[in-house]
Amino acid sequence: MEGIQNTPMKDLVKNLAFDKAVINLATPSSIQFPHTHGDSTVITYYINPEWKKEYYGETIFYNDSMTHCVGTALYEPNSAVVFDGHIPHSIRPASHIAPSYRFSLSVFFRKRNFLEEAKNST
Repeated sequence: MEGIQNTPMKDLVKNLAFDKAVINLATPSSIQFPHTHGDSTVITYYINPEWKKEYYGETIFYNDSMTHCVGTALYEPNSAVVFDGHIPHSIRPASHIAPSYRFSLSVFFRKRNFLEEAKNST
């Protein structure tokens, strides 16, 4: 979280509450299915220190019916993509010339519930 404090991403999540964080691991033989994350705002950070474009591993975004790709985010080390959790997405499997593992860190934020926060602070 400290890493985003001095970036434009800070403004995207300043009124949101941290929900959870997960490390994603994919191998060249991994099967990835399109999925969503509901009401979350998601920041996915690409962890591998080295990654070439021919390794693939992009994040693919789909239309609501998951019949068409509407965008991709290249896997670029030390970069992140921010997206609405309602958008269907998946990972393009890494190529067989890629390193054994493709890592990413996904951090999930939700709308703050100020009433619940007030009840819990007393």
